[in-house]
Amino acid sequence: MRWTTFYYDLSKNKVFDFKVHSDKESALKCFNTNCNYYFESDAPFKADKLPAAYGHPTHAVYGISARAFKKMFNCSIDEALKIAESEE
Repeated sequence: MRWTTFYYDLSKNKVFDFKVHSDKESALKCFNTNCNYYFESDAPFKADKLPAAYGHPTHAVYGISARAFKKMFNCSIDEALKIAESEE
């Protein structure tokens, strides 16, 4: 099963730092790194397992399965990767 990590800004309706991981362990490590990067002024955070989300109601870091990502955005992770690559 593939996993995704990303930062979602609801006010801009935009996903940043979108990454696809082949295993849950690497996704969890990336998720925890992103949480502390985006919310460094908040208390340090470390999730123990995925799926997880951390942040505020209008912007947060997510670590979810590919299936959950498709349900959340109505877009497959392959389509999302193409969009992310075209915006770089």
